[in-house]
Amino acid sequence: MAALAATCSVSIFAAQSIGLSLAVLVFLVRLARGRTRLERSPLDGPILAFSVWTLLSASFSPDPLTSHDSAKKLVLFALFYLSVEALTPERDRERIFDAALLGGLALAAGVLLEYYFLGFDTLLNRPHSFLGHYMTASGLVMAVLVIAAARLAFHRGRLPRPSPQDLRALAVLVAALCAMTALQSLDLFAVEAERLFVAGLAAAGAWMALSRGPWPGAATGTTLALIVVPVASWAVVISRTRNAWLGTLVGLGVIAILRAPKLLWGLAAAVGVVLVLRPAPVVGRLTVVDPSSVDRYYMWQAGIDMIRDKPVFGQGPGRILAVYPEYRWPQAPNALQPHLHDNGRVHGRRTVRIQFRRLRDPHVHAARRRASLRSPTPAHAGGGRGMTLSPARARALLAAMRGGRVLVLGDVMLDQFLWGKVARISPEAPVPVVEITSETFHLGGAANVAGNVRALGGQAVVAGVIGDDGPGLRVRAALVEAGVEDALSVADEGRPTTVKTRIIAHHQQVVRADREAVAPVAGALERALLQRVRAALPSCGAVILSDYHKGVVTATVMKAVLALARRRGLPVLVDPKVAHFALYRRVALVTPNQAEAEEATGVRIRSEADVLTAGAAILRRLRCGAALITRGEHGMSLFEPGRRPLHIPTAAREVFDVTGAGDTVIATIGLARCTRAGLPEAARLANLAAGVVVGKVGTATASPEEVTAAAEAAAH
Repeated sequence: MAALAATCSVSIFAAQSIGLSLAVLVFLVRLARGRTRLERSPLDGPILAFSVWTLLSASFSPDPLTSHDSAKKLVLFALFYLSVEALTPERDRERIFDAALLGGLALAAGVLLEYYFLGFDTLLNRPHSFLGHYMTASGLVMAVLVIAAARLAFHRGRLPRPSPQDLRALAVLVAALCAMTALQSLDLFAVEAERLFVAGLAAAGAWMALSRGPWPGAATGTTLALIVVPVASWAVVISRTRNAWLGTLVGLGVIAILRAPKLLWGLAAAVGVVLVLRPAPVVGRLTVVDPSSVDRYYMWQAGIDMIRDKPVFGQGPGRILAVYPEYRWPQAPNALQPHLHDNGRVHGRRTVRIQFRRLRDPHVHAARRRASLRSPTPAHAGGGRGMTLSPARARALLAAMRGGRVLVLGDVMLDQFLWGKVARISPEAPVPVVEITSETFHLGGAANVAGNVRALGGQAVVAGVIGDDGPGLRVRAALVEAGVEDALSVADEGRPTTVKTRIIAHHQQVVRADREAVAPVAGALERALLQRVRAALPSCGAVILSDYHKGVVTATVMKAVLALARRRGLPVLVDPKVAHFALYRRVALVTPNQAEAEEATGVRIRSEADVLTAGAAILRRLRCGAALITRGEHGMSLFEPGRRPLHIPTAAREVFDVTGAGDTVIATIGLARCTRAGLPEAARLANLAAGVVVGKVGTATASPEEVTAAAEAAAH
């Protein structure tokens, strides 16, 4: 049972629901029959004190039911005593560590395969291997790496050669990992394959710990450790998780000090090599001024305030997320970052207070003045899930977005508007006769997305296809006027520039006529387009794919762009078309409107429950980093794996024309992601920008001043 619990490095569900439960049950039965006893430990006192105080805190909580439900996690302390008993016999200890190293090797290898082959290679979509959260995966990889290093460092004598059984077991593991990755890449029985792999690995771990046969042998542990060290080291590097980096350095440093202090020079050299090579997962994370670091600091400040308000029993287990918006400091970039872990530990006054005071910024006002610093109610906070964006935060985001550079790839169009008035009905048919008084041209499709980026203060490069014709020349002239960098490819005579002609009378659209060729680009034109993308990508901070199903976004183009973006750690955001939904797997964000979401999922959205079902279906089908469903007058709904859905009410006061509103949404989010703004805040800002655009007639953009004014109007 202890060996099965060790498979927590592969499946948290298996460890908690199966392995740990059965192991604790067996342990209690043996304890009742007198076959074992509780070993005394220096941790007995702290564990008992922590457990009693947690239960008291839950009893005095404003929501005792929620707090007591969270306090059930105290049963995990049983794992400590179970481990003490299981690891006491030396023979059992060696076999259990062998099983843990096997699980750790599979976990680390899974991280590498997800990163290089399955698209889990951005900050928003980090590899998690077979676990539900990237932080759990990176933490366990860190622990396994330290265990493997310790096994090698404290091994006595020469390292034994691996046995044939060891090599066969490793070959089976490699084959199983490759097969599972291939099925996941093809989206064939992906979930079933992963479950089967986890079950097989758990059985192998149990066999290794419980078997009394010749395998695992004397060389198994060191063989696994030799492989785990390099594999887990690189898995930790690409995890983009700074806590895992720090924990690994501390763990390896302690081993070096205990075993051979000279190894510290080697550890320092390894860190130096990483800093010199600057791999993409490390670039941008070695800073303490990015939004996530700043947000952590202000969450610590809020924690101090919580303790001052309730210094004895605290807020209660499971209550931190519920009360945090009331204590949020307005300087915090986000009202609720994923870094805010909801646990039952915020009630020990002296210990937590010392930890936080050491990090207090001397330029931040003392907690006694927090009433003038915090937003008085959640409705005016600058960013929690489900709250509006404050004008101050909107201004800060827009200021940070200035200078951000976005590559927009997709179907470039020219929007033609014929303006006039209706005075009579045609005698030829029951249709209005529009007397045209003026004509205007605007950028459309991907070009309009780029124009929106430029209007918000960012820099934009647009890549797409236009025809060798008059409308194509108009598109290029409009791009120059808007300040958008032109990376367009010109098609041959058989492919015209897409033109959408709209006839507007009395500020209302009467009819639209399209001139276009929608055959997929191929051959020399496709190669020329990708060459322009390769040249523009290095200077950009995000990629937006604007797919209008006009032939530019093909399977070849999509695959190449995703691969190029992943190498540079750039998020790829897609304004989708349902016909191409299968091409969007593993992207950072898709932004379907309600009709597209219904068609893609087969769910008729008539209620909030329907929206939840559709959002979950999109995440499950595309395995994307997030999905944002735009819902017209109902606002928009953001879905992220492992987080609660965020419903944002519409910011539009008046709606004249929804033309180009989706372009504005994805342009705003894409530019905000260049500054590493959180998706909830970026979506709120996009909602404000879209509210500005739909209040205008025709294809339009929103300026920073207009978005700020919309935020101020929403705040009142």
